[in-house]
Amino acid sequence: MQYACMLLLIPVAVDAGVEFLGWDLIAPAVSATEYFHHKAGIDEQNFPVWLVETHQYADILKFNLAGSFIRLQEFIEGNRAFRVLGLFLIGLYIGRKGIYKDLGEYKPLLKKGMKYGLIVGFPSSLLYAWSAMHSHPFGLTAHSAIYTISVFPMSFAYISMICLWYIQDPERKIFRLFAAPGRMALTNYLMQSVFGMIIFYGIGFELGARTGLVYVEWIAAAVFGIQIVYSYAWLHYHKYGPFEWGWRMLTYGKWFKLVKN
Repeated sequence: MQYACMLLLIPVAVDAGVEFLGWDLIAPAVSATEYFHHKAGIDEQNFPVWLVETHQYADILKFNLAGSFIRLQEFIEGNRAFRVLGLFLIGLYIGRKGIYKDLGEYKPLLKKGMKYGLIVGFPSSLLYAWSAMHSHPFGLTAHSAIYTISVFPMSFAYISMICLWYIQDPERKIFRLFAAPGRMALTNYLMQSVFGMIIFYGIGFELGARTGLVYVEWIAAAVFGIQIVYSYAWLHYHKYGPFEWGWRMLTYGKWFKLVKN
């Protein structure tokens, strides 16, 4: 756990280097983005509507090639590697301790996680949102520190609340509803990109530049509803989701039977 905490705190030190020492960690990614945008003919005018107006998959690949460096820039700026790895280590710790196997035994710990997560995370989350809306008035380092004491405690509070809710009635219908899509999380994650291309891109229904945020939320809910249905249908006949099956075989280095008897 100490290594996980260290990884979650490293971004504050990195942002301090950017703010006070002038580190420019994203320069290579910015240069690569500009190069591929210029090569593909993407500029400030057509960038917002490129994916909607293009009807050729090759043009989408050009956009995504440059977009991969934009994502890399965001990955570096957000110190994502340290934060994600830190959370992975926490998940590994929880798995090895077997906490998820008997949540009732850890009910006091979950209550503390909810209590202190809310006490620390809720007010600091409001401060973080205010800081983000006002362009980091306390500086980048302070903004990063506020992120650390807001996002992670709040996430632990949310998780603890859901676990405590589950302990009260494990057979509640809503938990069974999410069981199948949860077992196919990787497949559903990848399929959401496919749905997004079909719904929003120019090679599909071209709704990307014409759909307001309220309708996007409704579309997202509808897509997840479809995923719930096909997850249950697939797992009725198969032991794993298709991508989970492949990932499992890569992890263990052996063949697993996919279809149920």
